[in-house]
Amino acid sequence: MHDPEPLPYVQPHIDPTPSLATPMEIEPIDAEERAKAAGRRGTQDLGLLLLRIVIGAIFIGHGLQKAFGWLAGRA
Repeated sequence: MHDPEPLPYVQPHIDPTPSLATPMEIEPIDAEERAKAAGRRGTQDLGLLLLRIVIGAIFIGHGLQKAFGWLAGRA
């Protein structure tokens, strides 16, 4: 029918100043700090695994209850 008028074209803004980002040197981490960090990460992984198992079991229980009407669930 009636074609709407097209939107006006806007030229992209070009920043005349260059970026001030420069490379940084990364200092190496000693073995003791790395071992402590790995130990903490292991306990965090275990905690997340247990949390996922518990939440998964709750979801499965609720799904079975809903699907089969167990424990006063509505089928």
